[in-house]
Amino acid sequence: MKSKRCKPNELSYSLLLQSYAKAKHVEGIETIEAEVYSGRIFPSWVILRTIIISNFKCRELRGVEKAFEEIKRNGYKPDTLILNIMLSIYAKNAMYDRAHEMVNLIHQSGLQPDLITHNSLIDMYAKSGECWKAEEALRGVEHSGLQPDVVSYNTVINGFCKQGLLQEAMRIFSEMIDSEVRPSVFTYNTFISAYVSRQMFREADEVIRYMINHECEPSELTYKIVVNGYCKAKRYEDAMDFVHRIAEMDPSFDESLVHKLVLHIQDYDE
Repeated sequence: MKSKRCKPNELSYSLLLQSYAKAKHVEGIETIEAEVYSGRIFPSWVILRTIIISNFKCRELRGVEKAFEEIKRNGYKPDTLILNIMLSIYAKNAMYDRAHEMVNLIHQSGLQPDLITHNSLIDMYAKSGECWKAEEALRGVEHSGLQPDVVSYNTVINGFCKQGLLQEAMRIFSEMIDSEVRPSVFTYNTFISAYVSRQMFREADEVIRYMINHECEPSELTYKIVVNGYCKAKRYEDAMDFVHRIAEMDPSFDESLVHKLVLHIQDYDE
């Protein structure tokens, strides 16, 4: 790329980093990083920001953190996107103190937390089993004047379901409907998993019927969750009965899936 006729600039390197990220070409990103950190390429705010985004897309967390430290070392001001990336990384890795540092930094920088910021906090609390704090973070979305989305609600519902607090999960589901946020297949699968894990198969059937009646087509995973529940309880006949009932419940059901589910049950029974 370098020659007497064509000298790469900030835009050139940024576009190259973006293309490497899209191709998941980590070595290419690392080559440019080495040039930046050795001083051969000027570490501008734009280039460092692009390095963070590129590493994040490739799930190279060390690369993200190093570029973030370089931004701070050079006295640059991170924007909301950069801080959201850092918050997401710390939240997913249960580094709660660091995650809160990022939230505080957003406020201290005079930036406005967006829905991604709030959803990262909700996810952090839900995954750590602090589902009440996850709900509190959900209220924070509403108080900030933003509208929670399907991810916001799904995360809180999933948190309550994992703690066995199904009534609380249903309460959040009702709020979701009242707010005119359309539940996704993931929303319903979360409830089905919770019911099946407690061998509440009738309730799981009701959820599937509700999905179909409200124009949300169950996925293959939806049915596998129920079949697996029966099989783990060694209720193979019930699993077979469920598979044969699917066609009655779901007019759009693919018959080829019946064969796959039957084979799945037979594998368990061997």
